[in-house]
Amino acid sequence: MAVFYMPFLIAFVIAIMVEPIIKWFSRKTKIQRKPSAIIILALVFAIIVGLLVWGIAVLIDEGANLLKMLNDYVSIGYRAYSRFSR
Repeated sequence: MAVFYMPFLIAFVIAIMVEPIIKWFSRKTKIQRKPSAIIILALVFAIIVGLLVWGIAVLIDEGANLLKMLNDYVSIGYRAYSRFSR
């Protein structure tokens, strides 16, 4: 049942965090609340998607580096194991 509530909890947290930004943006630009909310939410969504894409790219790059170095890591581990098992 907790999985059902998770999207609502995430939306609630995002709404609480974005509300002051929407109010500030509405006051500074003299734009009504609805267009301000759309602009700010689009920016927040773009930032979240950008961070996810960047994180996935870094994860793939580090995975590729791990696969390149895996043979070296295994040989270092084998040497350390054989040194301690004597």
